[in-house]
Amino acid sequence: MKYIDIHTHPFKEYYEDPFEIVENWHMHGNMEKLFICGTSREDSIELMQLCQRGKYMHPIIGIHPTLAIGKEDGNFLEKIIDETVIGIGEIGLDYHYDDS
Repeated sequence: MKYIDIHTHPFKEYYEDPFEIVENWHMHGNMEKLFICGTSREDSIELMQLCQRGKYMHPIIGIHPTLAIGKEDGNFLEKIIDETVIGIGEIGLDYHYDDS
C-alpha cells in the first residue's frame, strides 16, 4: 500500500538530516508523495531546497499567522514561487494559539 502525506514539516529544526529522513520514509515506508509545508520564511527556503532533491516531494510555502509581519510576507512568498510550488499554506487564522 502507498501513502501520501499532505502536510509535513521535516526540517533541520527537528532532524539532523531531513533528506535522509524523508528518503527513508519514501523508500521504506511506502510514502509515495510528501507535501512539505513551510511555516516561516526560513522553513519555506529550506523546503524549496529539500524538494529539489526528490520528485516525490512537493513544496507548499507559507508563513504561520503567529509569525506574519504583513505585506512583506506576501512579497517574500511571491519572490520564491517557482513552477514547483503547488500551494501556499499556513496563512489562515489559527485559533489554536491565543496570539492568533
